[in-house]
Amino acid sequence: MSWDARWGGVFSLLDPIVAGNSAIPATTQQDVHYFNKWQVQYWSHVPHDNANDTNFIATTPAGFSYLTTWGSARYNAAAELEALAYRKSFPTDPQSVLFSNWAMGQMNYLMGDNPAKWSYIVGFGSTTPGVGSLVGGTATAASHPHHGDAQGSLTNSQSDPPTDRHILFGALVGGPSSTDQPDDVTTDFVLNEVAVDYNAAMVGALAGLYQYYGQSQTMTNFTPPAEPAGTPYYASAALNQDSNQGTQLTVTVNNVADEPPHFQSGMSARVYFDISSLVKAGQSISAVSTPVYYDAAGQIDGTPTAMSAPTQWGDANSCVYYVTVNWGNDQIGLPPSRAFEFGINAAMGPGYKFYWSSAASPFMTGLAAGSYTSAPDPYIPVYVNGQLVSGQTPSLTADEGCSSSGGTGGGGGGGSPTVTAQYETSTTGATPSTLSNQIQLVNNGANPVPLSSLTVRYWFTEDGTQALQYACDYTSVGCANVTSSFVTVSPPRTGADHYLQLGFTSGAGSLAPGASTGGIQNRIYQANYATMTQTNDYSFNAADASFTANPHITVYYNGTLIYGTEP
Repeated sequence: MSWDARWGGVFSLLDPIVAGNSAIPATTQQDVHYFNKWQVQYWSHVPHDNANDTNFIATTPAGFSYLTTWGSARYNAAAELEALAYRKSFPTDPQSVLFSNWAMGQMNYLMGDNPAKWSYIVGFGSTTPGVGSLVGGTATAASHPHHGDAQGSLTNSQSDPPTDRHILFGALVGGPSSTDQPDDVTTDFVLNEVAVDYNAAMVGALAGLYQYYGQSQTMTNFTPPAEPAGTPYYASAALNQDSNQGTQLTVTVNNVADEPPHFQSGMSARVYFDISSLVKAGQSISAVSTPVYYDAAGQIDGTPTAMSAPTQWGDANSCVYYVTVNWGNDQIGLPPSRAFEFGINAAMGPGYKFYWSSAASPFMTGLAAGSYTSAPDPYIPVYVNGQLVSGQTPSLTADEGCSSSGGTGGGGGGGSPTVTAQYETSTTGATPSTLSNQIQLVNNGANPVPLSSLTVRYWFTEDGTQALQYACDYTSVGCANVTSSFVTVSPPRTGADHYLQLGFTSGAGSLAPGASTGGIQNRIYQANYATMTQTNDYSFNAADASFTANPHITVYYNGTLIYGTEP
């Protein structure tokens, strides 16, 4: 009997109903009883009423009645239930006790009385934590049923995790092979699957066995032990890039709560980093920017993740700072989790060199080795509504080597605010008719900077006599908010007899800490589109195919040079 073949159960139910019922023809009563009893005899090997009938089910070498490989325990438990139901319905039949005795033997086999000393009931075994002493014997219980929720994989893999996250107490697995061998492997859906109809028959059989054999036994006071406390909320992290210019990492916040499973808002994580390498070079926290490269919450949920400006951890001498990545009201549940990729970048320092080193940063512990790409990262603490729920914070005195009178900030110009110019060009030919490039400004300081206070100079040689023209093709601040002018350099300098000066109106707004203007798409050309030689231009660099800091492009704050070097 199973979910698909129920005729055996039908005869078990019909037989006591029609027996002795004068409204049912005697031949029908006899036929129903014959099929009901015959099936139990077939399974139990108790002799048939017809001595010439020798049809019995196959058994394993250890005597387990075996119908088919797939779910053998399911069919066997159902036959046990039918045998016990027969004894209940026809207690005066001499064979009824033989049927129930057979059922007891078969259930004992399933519980561990078999050559493999294997319990086919999950959690019912001598090695199950909190259970073994109550079960007795030496049987080992099935512990890797083919059941997704018991395994609890977060990667949709039947091999991950290797140990099930939950014990599916009481579940009957598929059963042994025809040679009495179990296969406790999650991927084996033939011998190790679980299903409702498997347990339905087993529970019915156990009820019958208790009625006939367990009444005088002492009841075991057993409740499945509570699962060990887990870590429902945590951050995992991966290192994407690490150099003297900065570190790029991905932090993923995870909600694997399962008691009960639920969505969680108000989640945030802190990334602690150490700026001692910058301070030794005469820089400070104002040299650090934290650009965002990918925000899964913004793309998946339409709720952008917020990131704070760097905050000093500890006292004024601390080299340790942190940024808070805040998923806010985003309802975070099971995967896909919410990955957040960003950088901790350092501006160019003295001598136009970069001095960033992540070696002393708390977040780097174990990161380079990939220790926490899928495991909880204890060095990136996670908070729910401001309360610490996983991970650890560094000591408040972890690194006290950065006094408040230390470095002055990076950026080459030594001024304040700290703004750098980045440049890229796809027009790399020696003599184009148009000088095309993009320039973006990056605020590496801790305070917003009004764009109207900044000007930028691109230094070049005219190489002609026609009037110079400028066009802004696109910028996220709006070309209408960009001002431009050409200034003659007199006397000419190496690589420059003119410069293009870009400025901004008040409508351009302010540049937030760690933010950039995005590329300002520029075109410089002569009125007759005559060719211009750019290889001798001071600000030109053919190697900058993507945005790169360019100290040959100068930036001014209220007229004072704060970045780059003039020719």
